[in-house]
Amino acid sequence: MFVINFLDWFYGLSWPIILAVGWVLTPLGLFAVALIGESRFLHLGKGCSRMFFPCDFGLGIMLTGVALLTQKGDLRVNVAGALSAFVIGAAIFLINRLKCDAPRYPKRSRNSPTKIYHDLVGYWAFASLLITPISSPVADWIMGRGWSLSLSWTWLVVLLGLVIWQGGAVYDSVAKNDTDENLLLRHPSDWQPIWRTRRISKR
Repeated sequence: MFVINFLDWFYGLSWPIILAVGWVLTPLGLFAVALIGESRFLHLGKGCSRMFFPCDFGLGIMLTGVALLTQKGDLRVNVAGALSAFVIGAAIFLINRLKCDAPRYPKRSRNSPTKIYHDLVGYWAFASLLITPISSPVADWIMGRGWSLSLSWTWLVVLLGLVIWQGGAVYDSVAKNDTDENLLLRHPSDWQPIWRTRRISKR
């Protein structure tokens, strides 16, 4: 199965490469999406979601920890885990898009390139990549193979990433960062892709 082969290959890469991939996906990838898709530099000043920057770096650390556990044999990739991760990731993506974000963002803001990229990568891609190996002990237990989860110090890497990432959520809540004004700074409704902006400026 192509997906399983790809995941086996991906989790077999050296940890610096996996960490770099995670950080390129988020938060760094969002800078390029904002510049190309919305003709702007990301707002990182007051009101910026700290769960996004700098705390999204924690997602890459979590991904690296899961990869190390997979390489050690403490976790593994299987079809059941991949399918469950895909479904769970899709559910998280759709619930956030249709239920959580719909009342908070105007439609054009919700459909901005940065918002779509953020939701696909943060809610779906990372959920799938993290849940696939972590769900393998559960899948083994359901299929009657016994509980296969083994604990090691490498889990502290996953925990560190989780603490960094969720630390941003705590900060955002305490600082009351999620005001309507701040949400529109993160994903504006007046965006234009860079090629349209350049065309208009030449007229």
